[in-house]
Amino acid sequence: MHTQVRLQKLDFWVRYPDYLAFELMNEYEAAPDETGLLALAADILDSEVG
Repeated sequence: MHTQVRLQKLDFWVRYPDYLAFELMNEYEAAPDETGLLALAADILDSEVG
């Protein structure tokens, strides 16, 4: 059951990358020293899907 929930969460992030980028930006705001998070969010938002 635990594995199925994790797969559903992963599926959501893959289908809706904007939400993932938003969460990464929230994490960056909480801990600004994690500069990789902001760059990763920018990469996600800059990429073209479909």
